[in-house]
Amino acid sequence: MATYNVKVTAQAHSLGGNSSEERFLVTAHVEEGLQYYLRNIRFEGDSTVPKEELRAAFPIRDGEVFNVEPIRNGIEALTKLYASRGYIDFAAVPDSEIDDNLRPWVSLVFQLALQKQYRVGKVEIIALDPGLETRLRGLVPNGEIFDYDVFEKFFKENKSVLPPGLSLENDIHVLRHVRAGIVDLTFDFRSCP
Repeated sequence: MATYNVKVTAQAHSLGGNSSEERFLVTAHVEEGLQYYLRNIRFEGDSTVPKEELRAAFPIRDGEVFNVEPIRNGIEALTKLYASRGYIDFAAVPDSEIDDNLRPWVSLVFQLALQKQYRVGKVEIIALDPGLETRLRGLVPNGEIFDYDVFEKFFKENKSVLPPGLSLENDIHVLRHVRAGIVDLTFDFRSCP
Protein backbone atom coordinates (compact mmCIF):
# COMPACT_ATOMS: atom_id res chain seq x y z
CA MET A 1 0.00 0.00 0.00
CA ALA A 2 1.41 3.39 -0.90
CA THR A 3 0.41 6.62 0.69
CA TYR A 4 1.91 10.01 0.09
CA ASN A 5 1.94 13.10 2.25
CA VAL A 6 2.24 11.02 5.40
CA LYS A 7 2.51 13.23 8.47
CA VAL A 8 4.14 11.98 11.64
CA THR A 9 4.33 13.90 14.88
CA ALA A 10 5.92 12.61 18.07
CA GLN A 11 6.17 13.69 21.68
CA ALA A 12 8.63 12.40 24.25
CA HIS A 13 7.99 12.45 28.00
CA SER A 14 10.67 11.64 30.53
CA LEU A 15 9.82 8.78 32.88
CA GLY A 16 12.80 9.55 35.05
CA GLY A 17 16.01 7.72 35.57
CA ASN A 18 19.37 8.04 37.23
CA SER A 19 22.77 9.56 36.41
CA SER A 20 23.61 6.87 33.83
CA GLU A 21 20.31 6.42 32.01
CA GLU A 22 16.93 7.97 31.52
CA ARG A 23 13.70 6.39 30.25
CA PHE A 24 11.24 8.07 27.91
CA LEU A 25 7.71 7.44 26.73
CA VAL A 26 7.37 8.38 23.06
CA THR A 27 3.92 8.89 21.56
CA ALA A 28 3.70 9.08 17.77
CA HIS A 29 0.70 10.21 15.79
CA VAL A 30 0.56 9.17 12.13
CA GLU A 31 -1.73 10.71 9.53
CA GLU A 32 -1.31 8.21 6.74
CA GLY A 33 -2.65 10.35 3.93
CA LEU A 34 -4.42 9.06 0.82
CA GLN A 35 -4.17 5.55 -0.55
CA TYR A 36 -2.93 5.64 -4.13
CA TYR A 37 -3.66 3.43 -7.13
CA LEU A 38 -1.49 2.59 -10.10
CA ARG A 39 -2.73 4.39 -13.20
CA ASN A 40 -0.14 2.98 -15.60
CA ILE A 41 3.50 2.17 -16.25
CA ARG A 42 5.23 3.65 -19.29
CA PHE A 43 8.70 3.31 -20.77
CA GLU A 44 10.86 5.91 -22.48
CA GLY A 45 14.29 5.74 -24.00
CA ASP A 46 15.92 3.21 -26.24
CA SER A 47 14.33 -0.21 -26.00
CA THR A 48 15.06 -3.40 -27.86
CA VAL A 49 12.20 -5.14 -26.07
CA PRO A 50 8.51 -4.68 -26.98
CA LYS A 51 6.63 -2.44 -24.53
CA GLU A 52 4.15 -5.24 -23.78
CA GLU A 53 6.99 -7.51 -22.66
CA LEU A 54 8.44 -4.73 -20.51
CA ARG A 55 5.07 -4.12 -18.85
CA ALA A 56 4.61 -7.86 -18.22
CA ALA A 57 7.72 -7.79 -16.03
CA PHE A 58 5.77 -5.89 -13.35
CA PRO A 59 3.44 -8.08 -11.24
CA ILE A 60 0.92 -5.30 -10.65
CA ARG A 61 -2.03 -4.33 -12.85
CA ASP A 62 -3.25 -0.86 -13.70
CA GLY A 63 -5.94 0.18 -11.20
CA GLU A 64 -4.57 -1.87 -8.29
CA VAL A 65 -3.54 -0.30 -5.00
CA PHE A 66 -0.04 1.06 -5.53
CA ASN A 67 2.55 -1.18 -3.89
CA VAL A 68 6.31 -0.70 -3.99
CA GLU A 69 7.24 -4.40 -3.78
CA PRO A 70 5.95 -5.40 -7.25
CA ILE A 71 7.69 -2.32 -8.66
CA ARG A 72 11.00 -3.48 -7.15
CA ASN A 73 10.38 -6.98 -8.51
CA GLY A 74 9.65 -5.51 -11.93
CA ILE A 75 12.87 -3.49 -11.96
CA GLU A 76 14.81 -6.65 -11.04
CA ALA A 77 13.04 -8.56 -13.82
CA LEU A 78 13.87 -5.81 -16.35
CA THR A 79 17.51 -5.81 -15.27
CA LYS A 80 17.69 -9.58 -15.71
CA LEU A 81 15.87 -9.43 -19.05
CA TYR A 82 18.29 -6.88 -20.49
CA ALA A 83 21.32 -8.64 -18.98
CA SER A 84 20.28 -11.80 -20.83
CA ARG A 85 20.64 -9.76 -24.03
CA GLY A 86 24.13 -8.51 -23.19
CA TYR A 87 23.14 -5.19 -21.60
CA ILE A 88 24.79 -5.84 -18.24
CA ASP A 89 24.98 -2.12 -17.36
CA PHE A 90 21.28 -1.52 -18.07
CA ALA A 91 19.39 0.84 -15.77
CA ALA A 92 15.66 1.54 -15.42
CA VAL A 93 15.13 4.84 -13.62
CA PRO A 94 11.55 5.45 -12.44
CA ASP A 95 9.85 8.81 -12.21
CA SER A 96 6.41 9.11 -10.64
CA GLU A 97 3.55 11.30 -11.74
CA ILE A 98 1.06 11.92 -8.92
CA ASP A 99 -2.56 12.92 -9.53
CA ASP A 100 -4.56 13.78 -6.40
CA ASN A 101 -7.78 14.71 -8.20
CA LEU A 102 -10.91 12.52 -7.98
CA ARG A 103 -9.04 9.32 -7.19
CA PRO A 104 -5.39 9.41 -6.04
CA TRP A 105 -3.31 7.95 -8.90
CA VAL A 106 0.37 7.21 -9.48
CA SER A 107 1.81 6.76 -12.95
CA LEU A 108 5.36 5.49 -13.34
CA VAL A 109 7.55 6.46 -16.26
CA PHE A 110 10.76 4.44 -16.61
CA GLN A 111 13.71 5.93 -18.44
CA LEU A 112 15.51 2.97 -20.01
CA ALA A 113 19.28 3.29 -20.35
CA LEU A 114 20.70 0.33 -22.26
CA GLN A 115 24.37 1.34 -22.25
CA LYS A 116 26.66 -0.95 -24.26
CA GLN A 117 25.81 -4.48 -25.36
CA TYR A 118 28.56 -6.90 -24.34
CA ARG A 119 29.86 -9.93 -26.20
CA VAL A 120 32.00 -12.80 -24.97
CA GLY A 121 35.78 -12.32 -25.33
CA LYS A 122 38.34 -14.70 -23.85
CA VAL A 123 37.13 -17.65 -21.79
CA GLU A 124 39.41 -19.33 -19.26
CA ILE A 125 38.22 -22.48 -17.50
CA ILE A 126 40.27 -23.79 -14.58
CA ALA A 127 40.08 -27.36 -13.23
CA LEU A 128 36.91 -28.66 -14.83
CA ASP A 129 36.22 -32.17 -16.10
CA PRO A 130 37.03 -32.19 -19.87
CA GLY A 131 33.50 -33.26 -20.83
CA LEU A 132 31.90 -30.51 -18.77
CA GLU A 133 34.45 -28.01 -20.04
CA THR A 134 33.46 -28.81 -23.63
CA ARG A 135 29.78 -28.30 -22.74
CA LEU A 136 30.50 -25.01 -20.97
CA ARG A 137 32.63 -23.69 -23.85
CA GLY A 138 29.75 -24.50 -26.19
CA LEU A 139 27.51 -22.22 -24.11
CA VAL A 140 29.89 -19.24 -24.28
CA PRO A 141 31.37 -19.06 -27.79
CA ASN A 142 33.66 -16.14 -28.51
CA GLY A 143 31.82 -13.19 -30.04
CA GLU A 144 28.33 -14.24 -28.88
CA ILE A 145 26.15 -11.91 -26.83
CA PHE A 146 26.98 -12.27 -23.14
CA ASP A 147 24.14 -13.89 -21.17
CA TYR A 148 24.74 -14.50 -17.45
CA ASP A 149 21.61 -16.68 -17.22
CA VAL A 150 23.42 -19.35 -19.24
CA PHE A 151 25.89 -19.81 -16.38
CA GLU A 152 23.18 -19.98 -13.73
CA LYS A 153 21.49 -22.72 -15.72
CA PHE A 154 24.78 -24.59 -16.23
CA PHE A 155 25.54 -24.46 -12.49
CA LYS A 156 22.04 -25.68 -11.57
CA GLU A 157 22.03 -28.53 -14.09
CA ASN A 158 25.52 -29.74 -13.09
CA LYS A 159 25.50 -29.00 -9.36
CA SER A 160 25.85 -32.69 -8.44
CA VAL A 161 29.12 -33.07 -10.40
CA LEU A 162 30.70 -29.69 -9.65
CA PRO A 163 32.96 -29.18 -6.62
CA PRO A 164 31.05 -28.50 -3.40
CA GLY A 165 30.94 -24.90 -2.19
CA LEU A 166 31.13 -23.46 -5.70
CA SER A 167 29.22 -20.22 -6.24
CA LEU A 168 28.49 -18.02 -9.24
CA GLU A 169 29.37 -14.91 -7.27
CA ASN A 170 32.82 -16.13 -6.21
CA ASP A 171 33.93 -18.54 -8.93
CA ILE A 172 32.98 -16.74 -12.16
CA HIS A 173 35.00 -13.63 -12.80
CA VAL A 174 33.73 -11.20 -15.43
CA LEU A 175 36.19 -8.60 -16.70
CA ARG A 176 34.54 -5.81 -18.72
CA HIS A 177 36.29 -4.04 -21.56
CA VAL A 178 33.83 -1.16 -21.86
CA ARG A 179 35.17 0.49 -25.01
CA ALA A 180 35.25 -2.77 -26.93
CA GLY A 181 31.99 -4.08 -25.44
CA ILE A 182 33.71 -7.36 -24.56
CA VAL A 183 33.71 -9.42 -21.38
CA ASP A 184 36.49 -11.87 -20.59
CA LEU A 185 35.38 -14.76 -18.40
CA THR A 186 37.32 -16.87 -15.92
CA PHE A 187 35.64 -19.94 -14.42
CA ASP A 188 37.53 -21.34 -11.42
CA PHE A 189 36.32 -24.85 -10.60
CA ARG A 190 39.00 -25.75 -8.07
CA SER A 191 37.46 -27.33 -4.99
CA CYS A 192 36.42 -24.86 -2.35
CA PRO A 193 37.40 -25.51 1.28
